[in-house]
Amino acid sequence: MRPLPGIDATGGQTLTREDFDISPLERANRADKQTYLVLLHQKLPDQRLVILRLRLSDEPGLDDPIFELRLRTATPFTLSGLDCGDGYSGRNADGLTVCSPGGTSDDAGAGVRRRSVVLNFSAAPAPLDILQARNALRITPPIDDLGITGGDQDNQQTLRISGSFRPETNMHCRSSPPA
Repeated sequence: MRPLPGIDATGGQTLTREDFDISPLERANRADKQTYLVLLHQKLPDQRLVILRLRLSDEPGLDDPIFELRLRTATPFTLSGLDCGDGYSGRNADGLTVCSPGGTSDDAGAGVRRRSVVLNFSAAPAPLDILQARNALRITPPIDDLGITGGDQDNQQTLRISGSFRPETNMHCRSSPPA
């Protein structure tokens, strides 16, 4: 096992005979190719390249690899960024994204109005209804008229959160750990 991208073996780990079991699966006909099940004793960590090499035997002279398979384990699902909604510009300050009106005069002194932010993820999130969104995302202070829209055809790795955001209010959003 190697950390992705798996180009070199630095930080890699070789599994030993104690880390897995290999079992032949039943064949429908004796002439069919043999299939084997490799069962690992522990879950593989995320973000790894796994190289499986099978040999005929550990005996000298029969130890050349006869089969090799490369697999990649999952990359964790993460929030990769936040964009301000239409009509707003964003800037980063001390690790926070600050959304400000894009300079239109009709926003000056505006009170509570419908605004949005877009959360960008490392993969497409599962569709959420409003109850699931409220359980998964904790937004402080609460937003009236909260709406959640999934990604579009151009980018399915987003969620648009819209609602009556209060101007000049710091918003905090955190996700709840999965149950």
